[in-house]
Order: sequence, then structure tokens, then C-alpha cells
Amino acid sequence: MPTMSSQSPPHLRLATEAKDDVLITGASRGLGRHLAHEFARHGHRVAITARSQAALETLASELRQQHGAKVLVIAADLADRQACASIIEACREHGLAIRVVLNNAGMMPAGGMCSHRNEEIHRTINLNVRAAIDLSLAFVDDMRPARRGTIINISSLSSTHPIPGASLYGASKAFLSAFSRSLDRELDGTGLRCLDVRLGPMRTSMLASAATETHRWFAWLHRFASRPESVAEVIYDGYLTQRSRFSAGMLGALLHFGANLIRRPLRLPKLRKAATIG
Repeated sequence: MPTMSSQSPPHLRLATEAKDDVLITGASRGLGRHLAHEFARHGHRVAITARSQAALETLASELRQQHGAKVLVIAADLADRQACASIIEACREHGLAIRVVLNNAGMMPAGGMCSHRNEEIHRTINLNVRAAIDLSLAFVDDMRPARRGTIINISSLSSTHPIPGASLYGASKAFLSAFSRSLDRELDGTGLRCLDVRLGPMRTSMLASAATETHRWFAWLHRFASRPESVAEVIYDGYLTQRSRFSAGMLGALLHFGANLIRRPLRLPKLRKAATIG
């Protein structure tokens, strides 16, 4: 039986070879939940992590029943540095050779920078930045011998376009995007990639609340925002094609293109509602 040439395009190799084991953070709801379904339905074994054990067990049951997936549940708070080590150890103990890491967990504290308490600032940085870096680098070390692996870091349109009231979130995502692009260049020639995914607005509970509590702009965003299941499909396609940098969601891509076209930052109304994923 013929074998796939080592010179085949990445998307052909990834689509036809044995499915990679996947770790998804912030998997209990929103985009993380749909990413778990997307990878599971394509035959991947998945490790899912978030703070809520009950929510993770519910998701695991769905993945097993709907997709026949093998699922590892790891309840952990990634804002705690020790949690990263426990996640890595759990994956190894259960025989998962993680080749895809989806750093999706994050939080968005609302309010101007001067209004945040030190604890809130440190927790946001720990979850949005430090946890993603710790998991990325730990699993890169595991992936190197196999010369195969993908880190997918979920960033945001706010990393390049200021959103008043979400300055801490935007700054953390700007760091994550810069880290992702630099790491991807450093991994050149190793068989590993680090993908930078910049999300636009999605139909989430946070955006729905903002639409009713803050400004008509958010009501417009919610009406035309992307569905998280559609964004999950785009991200899976990005994994297959190994695009190093892309926007997920039509509205997000249009906003990003428009702001770049006129070469000035988007002036968005102030965000007043906080959100946490994972």
C-alpha cells in the first residue's frame, strides 16, 4: 500500500495520517466546547480542561456519545501555576502524546487599567499569558523528538485595535500574538508550528450581556457576530493547512481589514462587563 511522501503538503499529511492527540483549555463552554466537538468528530483523542469538573464531565459524555471519542477530563484553574504542571503530568500518565495544544482559556476584566486591583491584573496575566506560555513550551519539548506538533494560541482583534474598558485583556492578547509569531519563526525547520488566531466578535453570553447593558454598538456586533461552532470549524481548517496567522470569523476579519485599510485604530465603546473562560 503506498505511503504518504514526506514532501506532501502539510494539510494532506495531517488529514490522512493518524489523528493527533489534542489538549484544549477553557473547554467547558463557548468556543472551547465547540473546539472539543470539532476535533472529536474528526477522530482525535482530546484532553479537556477548565475549572468546573461537572461541566467538563457533561462535555465528555457528549463527545463520547456523539463522536465515540476518547476523552480525558482534567479540572484545573490555569491561573494557578501548579495547575499547568498537573495538566502536563495527567496527559502523560494517561498515555496521551499531545501533538496539538489549543490555548483557549482566558479572562476579560472590564474597566480601565487604573480601576483594576493588583490581584485582578496578576490573575489575568497568569491565565491569558503565563499559562499559555508554560503549556506551549512544555509540550514543544515533548513534540520535538517526533518532529510533529502544533500550538494554537487563541488571541483577539483587541490585540491590535484598542477597546476602551478592555485594555488589560487587549494587552495580554497582544503579548500572546507576539509570542506566537516569534515562537513560530523559532520553530522553523523542526516540524512544529505555532499558530496565532485572532478572534473577532462571537455570539457569547458576554457579548449578549454587553448588547443590553452598554451600547447599541454591541447589539449590532451580537447580531452579526460569528457563531462559535463556525469559528471552531475555521480553526480546525487552519490546523490542517497550518496557516501561521489568521482571523477566525467573518466580522472579525472585516473589522481587522477595515481598520488596517484606513490605518487607524477602531474606536469602540467602553466595555463594562467582565468575562472568564476556563
